[in-house]
Amino acid sequence: MALERKYSVELKAEALAMVDELRERDPGDRSAVRATATALGVGEQSLRSWLKTREKREAQRAAREAGREGAASGIAGAAAAAANARLDTDGLGTGYAGASEELERELAYLRGECARLRAAINALISP
Repeated sequence: MALERKYSVELKAEALAMVDELRERDPGDRSAVRATATALGVGEQSLRSWLKTREKREAQRAAREAGREGAASGIAGAAAAAANARLDTDGLGTGYAGASEELERELAYLRGECARLRAAINALISP
């Protein structure tokens, strides 16, 4: 069984930046991950996992931004944005402070939407 190693946030960020730089220099070169892993002494699979995690995080951010744009049209967009609001667990993104502020904004928006929906329901059911 392989020994699980914990890598520092700085090393992960450096590795990701190095892969990006190698890919930018030569987009057709498929050995950027291997070269970076060898140069920094990290496992190739670990580096591939970090890249995949970053891609997922970027996709979530894009979806969250799209949800914010759609949120103006109703609560469905706000619910989608709130569902996509995830804390960064690997330490490579915004961290807890940014996520906390973002969640506070989402909560305030959703509370306002709930109040508007309650008012609309009350107007519909009152004689």
